[in-house]
Amino acid sequence: MNNLLRHLPHGAGLFASLLLLEVFLPRFSAYAEPPPEPPLIANTPDSFAWTIDVQRKKPRVVPSADPGQETTYKRLMDIYPLLMRETVEKAGKDWHREKFYDNQRKDNFWVCNGMVAFQFQHFPQDKVTAMPTNNIISPVKGGFGPDFPELDWIDAKYFVGTVSLAGQMCHFYRKQNAKPLGFRDELTPAPKTSLVSAWINAKTRLPVAIEDDEIVERYTYRAGPASIQPTGIFAEALGRAMKAAKAGDQ
Repeated sequence: MNNLLRHLPHGAGLFASLLLLEVFLPRFSAYAEPPPEPPLIANTPDSFAWTIDVQRKKPRVVPSADPGQETTYKRLMDIYPLLMRETVEKAGKDWHREKFYDNQRKDNFWVCNGMVAFQFQHFPQDKVTAMPTNNIISPVKGGFGPDFPELDWIDAKYFVGTVSLAGQMCHFYRKQNAKPLGFRDELTPAPKTSLVSAWINAKTRLPVAIEDDEIVERYTYRAGPASIQPTGIFAEALGRAMKAAKAGDQ
């Protein structure tokens, strides 16, 4: 764990480095460096935690002072919020993941003892859904499953070369016509595809940053908890779901 954390990203100069890297990128792409040996992205330790900070390249467009437009804008912010930050804590097969949006709300996911409880930002704040994880045919993106579902496109064929970013040597990947990252700004037409790039730490094989045409996401890491302990209405919902599941097995 200590060796892993020693190589993890930090510092405020990452976004500036990303912009500089774009300027010099063609020099790297000409070297035809062979792709790294697998795994291209590491599996995280049983106890681990990370944060993804999201920065938009263009601010959300604010309408004029017309009262009707302002009302529409506020309504759209509630319906189509923009992701600002994501935090993940992992202990074995148990997870806690939160997604924070620009409308001051958040999505909340707890996975514990084979059960999942979740609350989306547009739900009433007292409403939590809980069920066994095997009842969900298509897992909620990022709720549980792969450590980094947003990087499921990474493949050796998209490898460009090894570059330096924020003082770290990184494997750089780039894919044309890829699925955009995160939520789109619904006040303007959303692109169906995007140029997506990823920087993966060459030593740890953990993500350092990813970007598309509209956003940049930066990863930071820390030691994880010994266990995941749901609280409040999430603990209550998981307890009820577990009792119902046990009763159904009898």
